[in-house]
Amino acid sequence: MDERKPEKINLKDFEKVYTPNFEIPSYLTRTTYTNKNGKHKLLYHGISVRDVVHQIIIGSTGSGKTQKVIFPTIFTNSRLKDIVDPTTGIKTNRKPSFVITDPKGEIFDVTKMDLEKQGYNVQVLNFKDPSKSMG
Repeated sequence: MDERKPEKINLKDFEKVYTPNFEIPSYLTRTTYTNKNGKHKLLYHGISVRDVVHQIIIGSTGSGKTQKVIFPTIFTNSRLKDIVDPTTGIKTNRKPSFVITDPKGEIFDVTKMDLEKQGYNVQVLNFKDPSKSMG
């Protein structure tokens, strides 16, 4: 799906695979489509991590991989609320774990404090300079 050509996106077909439901752990994607009035509209959708086990994002430098996919996925999934079974009272944590490859450190710089506020234990494994590893 090419966000640069929003007039070519069929939203009904897109929503057969991706959903705007953010109640379950999901890989997020951002897309722009042209509505009936000819205006471009920006939407975030997700695909359940249970439906897709892994995700690979490929794009040229500056194409928006981090801003359009990585950050929305991290920020949305880190805020998922626990669910409580009404009959047993058992709480289930719905927040997924993250393993993020971040060679430049930019994702770490932006997300570390927020993830810690959400209860995550953030660790760094720095292969370039092991003395900068955390954990």
